[in-house]
Amino acid sequence: MNTPLGGGFFNGTGALAAQLTLKPISNLDIGINYAHSYHKINILGTGLSSADVGSIRFAPNAAQLGNVGGNSTLAILNEPINVDSVGATVTWRFAPQTSFSVSGALLFADLLNVDASTTFSSWSAGLYFRDVFRKGNAAAVIFGQPLYRQSTGGRRAGDSTRLLLTPCPNRGL
Repeated sequence: MNTPLGGGFFNGTGALAAQLTLKPISNLDIGINYAHSYHKINILGTGLSSADVGSIRFAPNAAQLGNVGGNSTLAILNEPINVDSVGATVTWRFAPQTSFSVSGALLFADLLNVDASTTFSSWSAGLYFRDVFRKGNAAAVIFGQPLYRQSTGGRRAGDSTRLLLTPCPNRGL
């Protein structure tokens, strides 16, 4: 299969994940999870804006440029990436048909052939209701933060020093 993400068991995007759920009492669930994934193309753009992507010290070779029509920014986005994520969820069923849940995650994204990395965070909280108006129906009120870039690392264009976990200004993706 010839797709931008690759194909087959050993020649493409893949993920390995594990979750452990604990039930310390009958109405409380605690879940922790970890996932590692490899992507043949930079599906996250490492969370960098186009100005940030353009500032990465990256001199694409002829093959890398040829794969994306000569665009050096697209060449960075065409690079493979590893993403490791850890997360947790706590759900408390405080009434027979109602529960409260909170969750959070950290994602660590690293480009494989370019000195660039990003740390993301995300969280949510919500109330869940079962059998609303009729048995089998469900409703929820959920709020939270989608992926937010916490920090970046790597080399900037024109700079020979390595940036480690540089705090990002207060802005989203």
